[in-house]
Amino acid sequence: MVTPEQRTAYEQNIVSNVETHGWFCASVFDPDGTDPAFSYSVGFARTLGCAEFIVAGLSGELMHAMLWKVFRQIKAGAVPADRQRWTGVLDGFECESRAMHPTNIDLNYLNSARWFWAEKEGRAPPLEAFQLVWPGSRDGFFPWEEGCSAEVIAAQPPLWEPNQPDC
Repeated sequence: MVTPEQRTAYEQNIVSNVETHGWFCASVFDPDGTDPAFSYSVGFARTLGCAEFIVAGLSGELMHAMLWKVFRQIKAGAVPADRQRWTGVLDGFECESRAMHPTNIDLNYLNSARWFWAEKEGRAPPLEAFQLVWPGSRDGFFPWEEGCSAEVIAAQPPLWEPNQPDC
């Protein structure tokens, strides 16, 4: 176990934010722009006693705001579930939470949440998480629905499906 003095500045920032605000928003952006950006919660499990959340394919500011809205709804009594519809998270649209497949809760996604879960909380896997999925603004379809635009599908990796290793 790492002592607080041995933590990196980033790790200290996570712990401070969870203690102050109840959670931390970790955001990941591909410098080449080939993979969609994503943001995820760190601390929902500790503060709210529920799974963490991840959202992909939008601006960092918008994804952070969406996660704040989910946090507040859960704090007010909402109980997250697979295929649950969320209103008031994205203006004008419902979003849907999808349970992340355990093969996607790895170092590519939720790395800081996994660290916090194991190191700070002293808990063993599995860490559970939901992907917050948004519909296309022009068609209103979710990525798994026929008619959804290719851009919306490409922006949101299907983390509810098993990870397919590269061949």
